Amino acid sequence: MGLTGYPNGAAVLNHNPFAGTVIVFRNRAGKAIKLLVYDGQGFWLCYKRMSQSRFRFWPSSPDGVAKTLLAHELQVLIFGGDPLLAQGAPVWREVSPKGTDDAGGPGACVP
Repeated sequence: MGLTGYPNGAAVLNHNPFAGTVIVFRNRAGKAIKLLVYDGQGFWLCYKRMSQSRFRFWPSSPDGVAKTLLAHELQVLIFGGDPLLAQGAPVWREVSPKGTDDAGGPGACVP
């Protein structure tokens, strides 16, 4: 499948490649992965092949189509580790602007 044909495949994956999504494919043997990302001007295709080992751990989802990973989990996956065992900082969450917090006080801190 060529890059020009990819956006049609993105509808099947339920992800929009034009919205900053990094889409990762692994070959059947588990020796190589391809990362596809759109940077606003065109697609970047990155390819990594393991010289001596395989990508043993591959995240899967119940529907078998796609699994969403956090940035640190993707980094662990690229280096051949198990992304499900990766531990990183808590996921960022939006904080209310100063003076509009839910606790009623003027701009409370969020732990």
